[in-house]
Amino acid sequence: MSAHGLPNPNPVAAVSAPRPPVAAPAIAELRRAFLPRLIDAFLGTDKRRRARLAQWAITLIVYVCSAAIMALGVAESIIAEQAFAGWCAFVVLGLVGGYALIRGPWSEHLSDSGVNEAQIVFGLATVLWAYLICGPWRGATLFPLMLILTFGAFSSTWRRLAALTVMALAGLAAAIALLHELHPRHFDLRADIANLLVLAVMLPACSVVAARLSSLRAKLHGQRDALAIALAEMHRLSTRDEVTGLKNHRRMQELLELEHRRSVRSGRTFCLAVIDLEDLSRAAELRNGVTGDPLLRAFADEALGAIRSSDMLGRWEEDQFLLMMPDTRASLARLGVDRLRDRTEAIRLDAANAPAALTLAAGVVEHIAGESVGDAVARACRALQAAKAQGRNRVVAG
Repeated sequence: MSAHGLPNPNPVAAVSAPRPPVAAPAIAELRRAFLPRLIDAFLGTDKRRRARLAQWAITLIVYVCSAAIMALGVAESIIAEQAFAGWCAFVVLGLVGGYALIRGPWSEHLSDSGVNEAQIVFGLATVLWAYLICGPWRGATLFPLMLILTFGAFSSTWRRLAALTVMALAGLAAAIALLHELHPRHFDLRADIANLLVLAVMLPACSVVAARLSSLRAKLHGQRDALAIALAEMHRLSTRDEVTGLKNHRRMQELLELEHRRSVRSGRTFCLAVIDLEDLSRAAELRNGVTGDPLLRAFADEALGAIRSSDMLGRWEEDQFLLMMPDTRASLARLGVDRLRDRTEAIRLDAANAPAALTLAAGVVEHIAGESVGDAVARACRALQAAKAQGRNRVVAG
């Protein structure tokens, strides 16, 4: 019923629909935006630093868990409160210093092995300190040593791992001697000697495993580097002409298509020149039997020195080259090809410093709006044929 006693024409509307929750999507969106930034601020964006800080975070968790166990010993009056506070202060200073070392700009000058070994030495110091202050619980403090030494598997050589193992055993022997010197007849020497003997067996075994992992890691890195070099060489061979080192036909075709799309977007034009080395075999014969390959390489080197850095030159056919000149009008392109023609005539190869008898013919065209790449190249080839029809060593603009 309505307020006037009449039936409500829309009873469904009279029931207020539940409002959708607004806070949940906002919180989720805030979490998605805030958490990545927080992680980047803490770990950085550099992959190498992130990997190092990931190891640092693992050690942080180990130290926090160790501190929690030792706090129980303090609560049970097994560990002295002041000794525990001093140990915690040392650990906090070491962790903060390690974070600053990895996160700071000087981290780029530190090797992975140097960073890991510094963390291992710090870990050994904290374990031995805990061994001195934990009383009856001191045997449990030795187990993190095996985890600490595994960090060496990421970068250290087996010689350095062996040295760290000897350092750990020697440090434990010194800690045991100091413990019984400060508290004679208070602790069981046989239990401490047993701890030392157990570590004398376990730590070398862990070091061998870590050294093996380090060797496998180095081998994998070597294989990865070799694969990267092989892929780079395959890419070079697939895009470069084997004789001249210039871009090959396939790569030039790709670059032409890219330049064509850029020209369509920007409205700026480009020019093409198809260049033919005339009578290359005859020029080689005049060079005392030299084959055509040295002449092709000499022309490629001379051409690269004559064109602009933005121009692209490639071997198009057997004795033909394609020159693409971005942001260029036909008149300037013609001048550039004329300059290349003059430098080609001056190529010399033999000791007598005689002329190379090497000339070129070229057809130069400016790309027309709406024209395809194939049509532009075809016009340049027709201009080349016109240049050959006029005689030797000619350049014709189509």
